[in-house]
This record gives sequence, structure tokens and C-alpha cells, in this order.
Amino acid sequence: MNTGTVLLALTALLLTPPAQTFQAPAGQLKANVNPDLSVLPNGRFLTARGKRLYGGENTWNALYSPDQKSLLVVYEGGFALYTNLDAPKPAVKKFARKDFAFCVEFLDNDRIVISSGEAGGLQVVTLSTDSKTDIQGNVDGVKGGYITDLVVSSDKKFCYGLDVANQDLVTFDLTQNKLVSRVKAGREPYAIALDPTTNQVFVANIGLFDYSIIGKTNDPQYFPAGLSRPPFAFPSPEAEKGVQFEGRFVPGLGDARTPDAHSVFAYALTDPAKPVKTKAEKTGLLIHAPSQ
Repeated sequence: MNTGTVLLALTALLLTPPAQTFQAPAGQLKANVNPDLSVLPNGRFLTARGKRLYGGENTWNALYSPDQKSLLVVYEGGFALYTNLDAPKPAVKKFARKDFAFCVEFLDNDRIVISSGEAGGLQVVTLSTDSKTDIQGNVDGVKGGYITDLVVSSDKKFCYGLDVANQDLVTFDLTQNKLVSRVKAGREPYAIALDPTTNQVFVANIGLFDYSIIGKTNDPQYFPAGLSRPPFAFPSPEAEKGVQFEGRFVPGLGDARTPDAHSVFAYALTDPAKPVKTKAEKTGLLIHAPSQ
């Protein structure tokens, strides 16, 4: 080997970056909650920059009151209101709840509107007295409602919620404490936003299929309340349109390419009590569309 070859080999060795290893910051530490330094399940550290306020198990939501002087923390089993936030240890008042969902908005500094979960409607709660007013959502023959997200109009007169079970955008009149309109919101409406500058409501839906209740059968050779196996494969004409199976008709799942699936709906609020759908826009890559 000549001198030039040796020099080239040494140069290549010196320019080769050292082998690198990658690992989570926490290394072998187990996930834990610690007031000073917590370890997340993904191996990252979490350090509080300010006060650490504890809610309850499965804390899902937190929001400030309009005057920014109190903080509402929503968790499984209820919610907690923290006040005197500048103090070393803020005061806390806890509210036990069994039937509610985690979407909530402040109406003013002392009142909130929150989903009543499987009851299908809303509750308007006065925090200082822990009193509530129920607003029914399962009315006019509608059953099984569940409000998963909501927004409140700027004047606090109307609340717009998403009934994921019935796939509707529902409007509640907070001055009359009643539901005043329902309009379809696509498959599995999940998130809602209000744009007061354009007087519109936007709804994002995340469902691909249109699920239906399967009826019972009177044929004694089949189980009356269920099916022994899936009635169709997907994709197939039966999956889209339905099929007669085990003594009953099983509705189809509909067209997966419909604008009602995986899209954003826009509604005009010219009449705030009656939102009118104006547009539907598909989001993300379409089914069978090329990725590039």
C-alpha cells in the first residue's frame, strides 16, 4: 500500500461520523407523576413552569373564565374550579358529576354550559351555588343523543352542539332553555368552531361509514338480537346498499366516498336559531387517490 492510499484511508476514517445511538430522555426510568419532574409514557420529561393544579383521574379539559381569574378543570367524575390563581396555593371547589361529557364553555364568570352526556342535552351550571338547569336534547322522537362538542354564540343566546349519535348539528336557545333546530352534520361529527366575523359555524366529521341499528328477527332459527357473523365484506355492493341476512335486512354502510365522510361542513347563521349548510369540503387524501 503506497503513502497516498494510506492517507486516503486515514482521511476517510477521520471524516466518518461516529456511530450514534438514540433513546428517550428518560432512559430506563418508568412513567410517573412528580411535582418537580414527571416522566411521560413516551419517555419524555415534563416539568411544570408554573403552579401544578391537580384535577381528578383522566383530566380531559381546562379553560379560563372570561375574566381570566379562575380556571375550570374537567375530569372523569366531575370538574374543579380554581380561584385566587396568584396565591401560592389557589382555592379549589370541586363538583361531582356522573353523567356528562367533557365539552364545556363559560357563559360568564359564574356560569358554564356543559354536555349532559348520555342524557343527550346540556346543563347550564351556576358555579357559585352548584345549581343547574337541564336542557333536553332527546325531543321530538329523537333518541340516544350525545353532545360531544359545543360552542356558544358571542351574545350567549345560543349554543351549537354536535350530537354524534344522531349525526346532527343541534341548536339550543339558552334564553328559552330548549332545543330549537337539528340539521345533518355528516358522518360522526366530532369538532365544531364558530367564526363570529363571518357569522358561520364549521363542523369537522371523522366517520367513514353510515352505521344503522340492525332490527330483530322473528325467525326462531336465528338469534333475535344479534348476528352470528358479519353480513358482508367491504368493499362490496352489499356493504354499500345492505343485504337480507339471518331473517332480517341489514342496512348498508353507504358510499365511503360521499362528501358526508371525512369532511368539513360550513353553516351560515343568518338566522342564529336555524343554521343552514352552505358547503362541504373533503379533507386529506381521498380514497384511492395517489399519495404524491
